[in-house]
Order: sequence, then C-alpha cells, then structure tokens
Amino acid sequence: MRPRLALLTAIAAAWLGCATPPPAPAPAPKGADAALVAAKVEIRDVILRFLGHAALGALFVPVDMGAESALLPSNYACDGYVYLLNARPGRYALVAAFYLDQHQGVPISSTTNVGGGVSTTITVTPAFAGQHTTFFARELIEKTVVEVEASGAAFMGEFDVSPSWTMSDMDPAQEHYFGLALPDLQGKMGTVSKAIERDADRSEEVRARFREGCQESLAEAGWDALLRNPMGAAPPD
Repeated sequence: MRPRLALLTAIAAAWLGCATPPPAPAPAPKGADAALVAAKVEIRDVILRFLGHAALGALFVPVDMGAESALLPSNYACDGYVYLLNARPGRYALVAAFYLDQHQGVPISSTTNVGGGVSTTITVTPAFAGQHTTFFARELIEKTVVEVEASGAAFMGEFDVSPSWTMSDMDPAQEHYFGLALPDLQGKMGTVSKAIERDADRSEEVRARFREGCQESLAEAGWDALLRNPMGAAPPD
C-alpha cells in the first residue's frame, strides 16, 4: 500500500473506530446489600421522532439523602437502559441522559497513479463523535423518583425525550444540574441541550421488559437475582 493511501486508511479507521466505543462490562455487586437503580431513555430527534438514540449514560441524584448536589453517573448501559449499580439504599431521581452524537467531516481524497496512464481516486469522509447531554426539567425529574432498599432493584420507567435547539429558558432544575455537570462537560468534546419530554411510562408492561432486558450481561456480573421483582417508580410528593 502506498504511504499516502495507508495514512488515509489509518486516519479513517481511527475516526470511525471512535464513533462506537465497545460496551464496558457491568461491575459486580459489592457486598450482600448491593442495590441497583435503572431507567430506559430514548433521545429522539425534535422533528423526525422516528430517528432516535438509545441513551449511553445518565446522571442520577440522591433525593432526601443529604446530598442533592451530588451527581452520580451511571456505571453501566445496555440497549437504552442506564444503571446505577451498587447504589446505596434511598431515593433517587434521573436528571440528564446522553448519547454519542456523530458528525461527518470534510471528505479527504487521494489520487494514485497506478501506471499505464491509469489513476485511482479514493475519498474518505471522516466521522467525528462527541457526547450530547440533555438535561431534564423538574416535572420530568419528579416522574423518575424511586426508592431502592438494600439488596434491591428499582426501575424508574421508560422515558422518551427530544433535545431542544436552545438552552435558553431552562427551568431552575435544568440550570442547577447543568451547572453541577459543567466542570466535567468542559473536558469532553460534546454538546448540551434541555430535554423536551415526549413520553413517560412506568407501567407494569415496561417493568416486565426491564426484567428481560440486558439479563445475560447482568447475570454474568451477579445481578440476576435482584432483577426478578424490581420496585417501580414512586409518585412524586
């Protein structure tokens, strides 16, 4: 392979490889009292709602535990389900979710003379990926609140949101949690938005789907027993 073509191939592979990071294994339970909290989040295009992204991560917060300003990043994700594994007993809410936003760059072309008056041109369009985080309004945050007991599992429900085109007119909850997350977000190549609520489902049907979702990978890590009867979302106070 000619040096210039080899360089283009390597660059393309590096950019494209960054777009889809391999899933990390689920952490194992830490002790007999280990608990988990989970939700499913789909982030849909604001206009073309059939286009969506399964959440790759989320930010949880403790509720009524004396640490409402502590953001707790999810430590496992699978098929849109985001998990806080090894959670302490108590009440939790979900305040933000994120996905990997992919963009196409400027095409790069290379023309190579292969001899006999014949040349070949290869064009590579690099892909860039950055984290897009969307922050929930207070009304939606209140719908996610659950309480988990020691050695228990709590499922918040399934939530569909769309990222707004602007961060203006955030409600106090969005402003608060965006401010808390900002130091970490500044170190990432990404974008932010406020979330527009589309649907919130906490029915028994979605709890049944949760019990079946990601079972194999979580069972391998030792969480299968907790998923057989998860607690549902509690109504807001």
